[in-house]
Amino acid sequence: MSGPSVRRLGYALGAEVTGVDLTGPLGDSTVAQIREAIRDNLVLCFPNQHIDQTALMRLAEYFGKIEPASKENVDPDVPLVTLLTNKPVNGKAWNKYQAGQNWHSDHSYTTRPTLYSFLACKEIPPVGGDTMFANTYMAYDTLSRKMQHIIDDLEGVHTRALPVSYRAADALEKQLALEQRDAVASAGRAPVAHPVARVHPETKRKTLYLGTRVRRFVGMTEDESKGLIDFLNAHAVTYEFTYRHRWTVGDVLMWDNRSTMHIALSDYDLYRDARLMLRCSVEGELSGREYVEDDEPMTSKALA
Repeated sequence: MSGPSVRRLGYALGAEVTGVDLTGPLGDSTVAQIREAIRDNLVLCFPNQHIDQTALMRLAEYFGKIEPASKENVDPDVPLVTLLTNKPVNGKAWNKYQAGQNWHSDHSYTTRPTLYSFLACKEIPPVGGDTMFANTYMAYDTLSRKMQHIIDDLEGVHTRALPVSYRAADALEKQLALEQRDAVASAGRAPVAHPVARVHPETKRKTLYLGTRVRRFVGMTEDESKGLIDFLNAHAVTYEFTYRHRWTVGDVLMWDNRSTMHIALSDYDLYRDARLMLRCSVEGELSGREYVEDDEPMTSKALA
């Protein structure tokens, strides 16, 4: 092949990359061109790439250190790759919980949020199963100058557990959210504070870094924070800032979590139609800090 060819897929973000074979090793020049393409387009789709877990890991390793995968839904022989699916995995039936069905950036609740995420599409429903992405550069740039000044001084407190109020009225979904919240609390995982106007380390541009996992702003109560968090989260996913990817088996997607948010849509029959994706991700830079809440006042503690 002569080298990568890049074609835009959306106004706000997204591009298709052809002329690359992900089943084999990539040369330095190809990796450099992919880095440039992801910097310019934020989300890349490599079509017709029928790769396995090993090839997906090899692709991710060109761009950094692979993050540990979740303990559930993994192939024991390839533990760094997660299976995102509503199918049984390793003999265990689907537990009805769907990860990623909220606007977020991967692992924002850690001090090293995910740098790049990679998904390989292996099986999709007859219709639906789409993923949407939002350009968080645009989200910040289109705020008024006054609002930018306000959020430039704010830090958002991110937690792993989703708010129970986020989930639909279904009793099972609420119970799953409660169990997730309790599991996080029992594990002693501290919340993490990140700048709301986070600076991308490569482009030096500011992005709007929020999502559903943000509970409050440092130094403010949840009640005081809620109105502004809700406004900014809604603004961040304005239609004009988004790209909707309609999957085809063989697609491999790569995206930059520092300049995007994404959501996996439940636009298909979760109980009848199978969806299977292979996921691998690369660890990002140290950018957050542990958040410690005292009774009065609230404080945050920088990581050593």
